[in-house]
Amino acid sequence: MKNQRLQAVISGVGPDKPGIVAALTKVLLAHQANIEDSSMTRLAHEFALILIVTLAATDKIHALQAELDRLEAEMDMSFTIKPLNPHPDFAVSGQPCMISVGGHDRTGITHLITQKLSDLNVNISDLSAHVIDGDGGKTYIMMIEAVVPAPLTLAKLEVQLRDVPGAEKLDISVNALEDIPL
Repeated sequence: MKNQRLQAVISGVGPDKPGIVAALTKVLLAHQANIEDSSMTRLAHEFALILIVTLAATDKIHALQAELDRLEAEMDMSFTIKPLNPHPDFAVSGQPCMISVGGHDRTGITHLITQKLSDLNVNISDLSAHVIDGDGGKTYIMMIEAVVPAPLTLAKLEVQLRDVPGAEKLDISVNALEDIPL
C-alpha cells in the first residue's frame, strides 16, 4: 500500500502578490506531485487556489505537508492538503449550460439562485460572482456553469429561475454550453 499513487486536494489562501503560483508549483515539482485539476483566482486583495494533485506514493503526503507548512510562512499563505476521497456513486449527466444573473446588488442573491438550482437537482460545476460599480449603484453579476438533468430543459430552467420569489428584478439567462474537443 505504501507505494500506491495518491490523489490529494490542496487549498490555499493569502494576500495576493507575484510569485505565489511559481513557489507552489516548485514545491509540487520537487515532490513529484502532478497537477490534475486547478482553480486559482484573485478575490479582492486575496489569492485563492484549489488543486487536485497526484502524488507518486501515499507516503509522500506528509513530506509535502511539511514543505507546504514552510511555504506558508514564506508566502504569508494558509495551505491545507488532504487525501481525495473519490465518490464513484456520484455521476453528473445532463445538458451543460451557462447561467448568467445580473441586477442591483443586495444580500442573498447567490443563495436565492443556488437554492433553486439545488431544488431542481442542477449540479453547479463553477460559480463566479462580482459586484461592480454601475450608473445606478452597485451591480451584482454572477456566472454559473452547471449541468441540467433530464427531463428539465434549459428553457424551463430559465423560467423556473425567473419565477423564484425575489428574482423578479434580476436579469437571468440560461444558455447551452457545447463541448469543445481539446
